[in-house]
Amino acid sequence: MKSKFDLNAAKAWANSKNNMPKNIASSTTTERHNSEWGHTSSTEFSLKGYRCNSDIFSIRASGPSVKQGKIKFSEGLNALNGIYELIKLSAKQSLKCNGINNAIRNYTDCIYMNAPETGSFIYKAEIDLDSDPSLGLNSDEKKEEAKFKRHLNLSFAKLLQLLSQSNLQEQLTYKKLLLLGIDEKLCDSLLCLFSDSADKIEFNFKWSVYEGLEPNLPSYIAFDDSFRNEIKRCKKNTYNINT
Repeated sequence: MKSKFDLNAAKAWANSKNNMPKNIASSTTTERHNSEWGHTSSTEFSLKGYRCNSDIFSIRASGPSVKQGKIKFSEGLNALNGIYELIKLSAKQSLKCNGINNAIRNYTDCIYMNAPETGSFIYKAEIDLDSDPSLGLNSDEKKEEAKFKRHLNLSFAKLLQLLSQSNLQEQLTYKKLLLLGIDEKLCDSLLCLFSDSADKIEFNFKWSVYEGLEPNLPSYIAFDDSFRNEIKRCKKNTYNINT
């Protein structure tokens, strides 16, 4: 099940019937820590390949305050927006050419939001590698468009991978973040995704076999709450310098 991402529509629904509590939730389960990721090590996320012409990004938020597959609605909306902005901003940074706005628009039109899975709370984004039939592309053009989308998807995954490795090696500074390609907007998107209820964020990447499975494709990346604190500290220090 998937639908086009529409944050404004989601907010409008959230603000309706204000006297009624709302949760973004998957089905309740007492086995959430034995869900898809609870019994799988990072090495087991090897390149099995996804037999659909889409790349899938799954992001798991976990922590004592994230119970039975549900999270505060406001945090869920912010996290969804954070994921979308992260993907979009990463794509912009990967492209240095004329016509970038049209290219980004075409790319984001192929991003779908999938139904959440059981677990602590798992957001899913699907990037369709097929081209829109209304574009009337020939076979070669369709292949080139699929390669283009895979390039942007891979750039996003590698950006997160680089950031996670840098965070492990030494204390982050805003200057180091900029060298990694992480500007203030990306920092804000990361903080939106990493809600206050979550102690850990895990990314799982499922790559479509139809676009090839090259060696060393990122498959699993994780950040704990120390990473969120580092990003907040960098932003605070930058604000103090500018003021």
